[in-house]
Amino acid sequence: MVNIFHRSAAIALLTVLVAMIFQPTNATAVSTYELEKINAALNSDKLKLDEDVFDGNNFGPTIDQSTAQRHVNDYIRALNSSISTYNGLSNDAKLSDEGKKLLKMLQEGQLTSKKMRSALSRTPKEIAPTVAEEQKPAKTSPESSETSNTTEGTAEKTTPATEQTSGMSAYEKEQLEKAAASKAAKEKARAQFEAQRAAQEAKKQKQREKKEAQREHAKLCNQFKTAAMTAKNRNPMLNLMLQVAQGDISLTSAEQISETRNVAGKVQAICEATDMQALTARKCYYTTTTFEYDPAKWCEAAAQGEPLVKAMALNGAKRLVGSLGSSLIQSPEEFKQRNGFLTFEGPVTYESRLTFSPEKLSNQRGAVEKLLVASGEENTEKVWDEQKVRLETLRKLVDQTAGDWQLPSNKDSDYSGDLAAKQIKSFHEDAEIVDAWLSRESWKIHRNALGVILRRTRPGYILFKLEEDPHCQLKRYTQTEQYVGGGNYQKTDQVSFGYVRFQSCDN
Repeated sequence: MVNIFHRSAAIALLTVLVAMIFQPTNATAVSTYELEKINAALNSDKLKLDEDVFDGNNFGPTIDQSTAQRHVNDYIRALNSSISTYNGLSNDAKLSDEGKKLLKMLQEGQLTSKKMRSALSRTPKEIAPTVAEEQKPAKTSPESSETSNTTEGTAEKTTPATEQTSGMSAYEKEQLEKAAASKAAKEKARAQFEAQRAAQEAKKQKQREKKEAQREHAKLCNQFKTAAMTAKNRNPMLNLMLQVAQGDISLTSAEQISETRNVAGKVQAICEATDMQALTARKCYYTTTTFEYDPAKWCEAAAQGEPLVKAMALNGAKRLVGSLGSSLIQSPEEFKQRNGFLTFEGPVTYESRLTFSPEKLSNQRGAVEKLLVASGEENTEKVWDEQKVRLETLRKLVDQTAGDWQLPSNKDSDYSGDLAAKQIKSFHEDAEIVDAWLSRESWKIHRNALGVILRRTRPGYILFKLEEDPHCQLKRYTQTEQYVGGGNYQKTDQVSFGYVRFQSCDN
């Protein structure tokens, strides 16, 4: 409702201003009737403010929100009525001194109505009961009234207060008491209002202090981010934090290890120079759910820099030592799961793959020692012993199970056996080919997503013996023929080899 009144008043004033711009040049005298209308509007009691009701900024302490709403509605109705009066005046009347006074009063009334609307939100919905209401005397009979008067008369002789009310009627005394109670109620309401204001100000002050603390914390976060979380430091610190979380990070470059040690030392110095208690009191605005931008995680990892770098360097050294060609040394469990097939690719000999020859040891010793020295590790030999034991265990398993493995079934044979033998001879000139066969009679047809035939394949095996090996090698191979159309396939000129198993030549 207030918005409608306020909008109509604004439209009315806009109409007035337009009328003033386009005023006629030939003015006539203002009529007495119009002057009376102007004076009546100027002297309207409804547009005069009672300071006990509204002091220009806030409603009085005894005014609740519903009462304030009625005052706003009444004021805006009176304002709209005066604006209508003004709009009905002639241009001469509007340009007269009285007309200008009325216009000024209406403009000020517009501002006052806005302030009233703003004050509504700050006005309490309910006001505490007044003292007069709480202490309102009960009605008495004429007899008791006479007795009361007699008592009061007696009190008048003994108290100063009764001297002031001597000679007053009962009604006058009642009115005096009401006035005193009303004054006390107003003072109580004002005190409550002041208490509400104080509480609001305390709340605002607390919010200001919170924002200030947030700004100071953001400043501290920015200082740490600028000093420590640089692009150059990011990757080394990520490796350190991942090592803390997982423990399996490997560094395989001496340069990378040296860089990580240096970065950890620099970040640790920054952490020691930072008030970490203040920094970690709350999360920095750039901190996510991961540790990538968490100052606390950065400082935790940097403080453990030396032992973490050593662990990562040792992990990298183990990878180098454990790598034979492109494959890792199998565990006993993996060996059994693969039915004795070793994950060695390319040409394989018993000696080169299942023992640490001095040549192989010396080929990798330099790279491993370089890693460990760069990390600060003093014992550079311990990594070799573990890998020697692993490889020795694998070799024992190969020897123990060589006589247990049975050859895969022989389902067919064709030209692919000759191709496999030829390729083995190219790897090992002294190889003795024992046999070659296909383990499946039918072909597996391979098609694309549209169902078009692409190729066909069949698995096979070749068994051969190297002069220096104690066992035969059983090597898997795959025969592949490409489809050329019309139901025909192109014969292949080579087979692809898979993993190898050492076993008896007679099984």
